[in-house]
Amino acid sequence: MAHAVVRELLVYPVKSCQGISLPQAHIAPTGIEFDRSFAVFDSDNFVQDLRVQPKLATLKPSFARDGDGHATHLLLDSTEVDMPTLRAPLAQDPAREIVQVSDRFKNKWWGMALQARCCGAEAAIG
Repeated sequence: MAHAVVRELLVYPVKSCQGISLPQAHIAPTGIEFDRSFAVFDSDNFVQDLRVQPKLATLKPSFARDGDGHATHLLLDSTEVDMPTLRAPLAQDPAREIVQVSDRFKNKWWGMALQARCCGAEAAIG
């Protein structure tokens, strides 16, 4: 009987940004932990993707971890531009505004509207 071999496991935490190779993964109820959990959206709450912002492909996500190895922050670095690392906390902060976001071409993913928690002024670009 043939068997499958996983040669590489990738997670894409931020829509349209680069992926991260994982040695192992935690499977959450929604799939691989942090896979496609984040997106960049503009001041009109439209999610940005490669069709609109091709430079998103130059952003490399990673995670800051605590002493126990648990992810605490999403980090975004540019592979093309010298810029400070963006650090977005993973812990839900009820003080952060929850906003309704949408795609420029459709208002739902998988039949549901999307809600996002704004990461604040420190995550704003421009």
